[in-house]
Amino acid sequence: MQHVTTEMLIQFHYNELCPKQNNLIEAEIINSWTLREKYSVIKASAARLNKYKTESNLRPQAITNLLNYAQAHAKAV
Repeated sequence: MQHVTTEMLIQFHYNELCPKQNNLIEAEIINSWTLREKYSVIKASAARLNKYKTESNLRPQAITNLLNYAQAHAKAV
């Protein structure tokens, strides 16, 4: 395989690639110490992110206000 990017490793981790690409990247990870290290960092980061609470503590009105503000300023640009 040519150059395996960090984005490709993230997609591999979340199983977002086709089976052929998954197999190629898996083989590259096995054969490359550098890719194994990068992938281990991605796995550890994903595990830490999964520990955080995904629910928002914001009131629904606060979220609506933020979305309205973003929409208004996106039109102005």
